Amino acid sequence: MAKITNTNVKTGIVKDMRNTYGFITPDEGEKDIFVHESNSKERLSKGDKVEFEIEQAPKGPRAINVKKIKNENVKKASKEE
Repeated sequence: MAKITNTNVKTGIVKDMRNTYGFITPDEGEKDIFVHESNSKERLSKGDKVEFEIEQAPKGPRAINVKKIKNENVKKASKEE
C-alpha cells in the first residue's frame, strides 16, 4: 500500500485530463502531480479548481482524495488562455 506523504490538503488547477488520467498544477508552484480518475468522485476537466492530498506511489507522487472546489471564475479564466 502506498504511503501518504503529506496529510495537508493542497489546492491546484487541473492542467490536463485524458481518458482516465491527467495532471494537477499545485497552487504552491510545485511540479505537476499525476491524478487518476479513480481518485476523484467527480469527473475532472481541464481548468477545474481542486483540493487534494499527495500520496507517494511506486512511480512517483500522485493526487488522491481529489475534490472540485466550486468556483466558476477559475474555470472561465483557464478556458480563455
